[in-house]
Amino acid sequence: MGMWVGADLEDAPHTKMAHVHSSLDIGKGDAPGRGQPWLSVRNDGLRFTNEDIPFYLMGNQTTKGAKADGYYYNILDADWESNLKQFPPRVTSPINPELFAQALKLGTIIKADTIEELARLSGIDSSNLILTVKRYNELFEKGEDEDFGKIAIDLSPIKKPPFYCIPRLPCVSTILGGLNINTDMQVLDEKEDVIEGLYAAGNVSGGFFGGANDYPFPIIGISVGRAITFGRLAGQYVANSKV
Repeated sequence: MGMWVGADLEDAPHTKMAHVHSSLDIGKGDAPGRGQPWLSVRNDGLRFTNEDIPFYLMGNQTTKGAKADGYYYNILDADWESNLKQFPPRVTSPINPELFAQALKLGTIIKADTIEELARLSGIDSSNLILTVKRYNELFEKGEDEDFGKIAIDLSPIKKPPFYCIPRLPCVSTILGGLNINTDMQVLDEKEDVIEGLYAAGNVSGGFFGGANDYPFPIIGISVGRAITFGRLAGQYVANSKV
């Protein structure tokens, strides 16, 4: 709407905000534990990254496989609760057996007695997943991630049935590219002249994230805080304006 009246949009690239979901079906909700460093593979059954990175960065890696479907898949075993006690603290929701059981019932977590069956039920290449799990267990026994450099405390064995697969789908929630403004929150045109009477704050205003590849989730509430802070300032400037 701002551009319809001559406002200028900040130059690309525009920062993306990406969240990870377990299903496109909103009614199913999300399976717990999306930030945990469990073994992760693409649908080709191959490990593709150091899993000790924030969940919103995982999506950058999920489209690079030859047959990639946009998902990545957490692979874990019956001792998943012990894993959580071993892993360093994460900025994620606590996981309890009730949440886990609910996700199993809804189908956002897949369960099987063998890795081969787990792969079949999850749509993952079975032969590659078997080899990947075998290699991952070897790395656990060595206490060193020779393939991707993940810290040893984040390695966990996948040996005890039943086994679990949690599909994760990184989705772009919004693109943080907005209208160019000045320090008074006034919207500017292509010549950087003020469009009188037009103000912008929050995610409709540009120049805040500087085209960074990803929205900084570790800074909790930065999007909301930005809207509140600069929205209040914009209101003050409007109140003091003669227009």
